[in-house]
Amino acid sequence: MLSIGHYETKAGEAGDDTPSAVFPSFSGHVPQEPNAQRLSFVGNNEIEVYRDNMEIVSPWSGTEIAEWDVFQQLWEHALIRCLKVDPADKPLMLSEPAYNSREQREKMAQLAFEKYQHPAFFIAKEPTLSSYASGRATSLVVDSGYHQTVISAVHDGYVLRQSIKQSPIAGQYLTKLLYDSAGNRGVSIRPPYTFQKRKLNNGKWEINYLDRQAATPSWHEFRVNSVLDDIKKQFSIPEKNTDGHNAKKIDFELPDTSILSLDSETVTIPGELFRGKNGKAIDHLVSECIGEVDADIRKELFGGIIVTGGTSLFPGFAERLQRGITLPSAYKLKVIAPTESMERRFSTFIGGSILGSLGTMHSMWVSKAEYEEQGVQIVERKCP
Repeated sequence: MLSIGHYETKAGEAGDDTPSAVFPSFSGHVPQEPNAQRLSFVGNNEIEVYRDNMEIVSPWSGTEIAEWDVFQQLWEHALIRCLKVDPADKPLMLSEPAYNSREQREKMAQLAFEKYQHPAFFIAKEPTLSSYASGRATSLVVDSGYHQTVISAVHDGYVLRQSIKQSPIAGQYLTKLLYDSAGNRGVSIRPPYTFQKRKLNNGKWEINYLDRQAATPSWHEFRVNSVLDDIKKQFSIPEKNTDGHNAKKIDFELPDTSILSLDSETVTIPGELFRGKNGKAIDHLVSECIGEVDADIRKELFGGIIVTGGTSLFPGFAERLQRGITLPSAYKLKVIAPTESMERRFSTFIGGSILGSLGTMHSMWVSKAEYEEQGVQIVERKCP
């Protein structure tokens, strides 16, 4: 099972409770001499090490895979270096966004069979896998991740594409708001690569700033965001109608021991998920999504709203969602939000692990022989 998201890549064997490999979905590229192949670095231990002139590159551009070479680097790192398997010996299940295009799906299949020689292949939509992870074939999946928040209706294991709602208000957006707030206070976020610190006998720290002029803007942003993400994890979703009305200030110690003082309006930044702009508040999108599907299944969707994704881990997320949804009469509302952070963060992987270990999966795989006989279009027929 392989899931290459906008923020993290997860990989492991079918039947595993959690992924064996988790690392950033980015590649570090260092330019070489003219006409020489650039050096690339993937994985936690490589991408987080400072190197002169290293650019951080994502395979994703918006909702599409644009850098297929980076996508392949993540694929190879996960399977060959982390799981230590030969792709030619293992069937592969690959997760995909609910809105993935036919062209992108066919490209994935082409890589699986022609480049990596997998004996069998299957592409599964992320909302379907999250639904399976909660033991349901029909549900409404609210997935708030790094790049965007996506709400999808799943019925009998199929994503109802006409129902999909997307909002750019997600983890990356909230991190940008926090960065801007720190800048407005005149605070510069210095990641650990920019300094060395030594604890003195009096208990204070001695900070020596380093000359890192060869750091690229993309590398610096990548490292700054990791600091901001650590701060952001201490925030929570505010109560409805109380956003930013508490005058209390909260201090955070930055890696270089400087202090970032934030007021309650900044600390309630995660509330933007529910304040939303241009009708993009999550609770409103849930109602819109359910309104786009057949009336016969709306009751079941309202009674099975699954919360998933790293950005959903803010304390109070599920409670705020439940309070904000306008429920038609005669319907019951049930928001399913696993208390274990691993279950919410890795629900796509967990669902894929469950699906891949079922006996019925045998008939679902696209075999290499089928691919060679019918061509890449078989993916549309066997991987709905």
